[in-house]
Amino acid sequence: MKISLYLALFACTLGGFGQSAFAQSEILPNAPSIQTSTPKAFWALTGAYTASVIADGITTHNNIANGCVENWSSSLYGSRPSNARFYITSFAIEAGAVFAGRQLMHSHSRLLRAVAYGMLSTDTEEHFRGAIHNLSVASSCGRPSTSGPVLTINRIPD
Repeated sequence: MKISLYLALFACTLGGFGQSAFAQSEILPNAPSIQTSTPKAFWALTGAYTASVIADGITTHNNIANGCVENWSSSLYGSRPSNARFYITSFAIEAGAVFAGRQLMHSHSRLLRAVAYGMLSTDTEEHFRGAIHNLSVASSCGRPSTSGPVLTINRIPD
């Protein structure tokens, strides 16, 4: 009984509840086409985003090996993230951003497409800024800073 019901539903969907794309184009020959491919600029920006994550990961790992700690986003990565933890977390965030951006790129709204580009370019900028910051502090890792004030925390007696 259930198998025949499934076969009947399958046959109805193949048989013609919906019209094929060819039939729709005959009915509306001048209808605008819906964008089905993602623009090349989006994929170029995705490549730049991936490169920025890799650059940030390499410089972060080098600084941690020299005695620095991660302090910008330690809640996500921890204060001394391993390579695996850094890349898994970063690429999980990147995958979500790229998926959301790709969905927004297929929108009819120009504003939503601009949001997709803005979201990815902001994330790219943040990771490149992190890599540049890591390079700038690489020389001072593992030894006390002499250029700025030293913060000491005194324990308050009970």
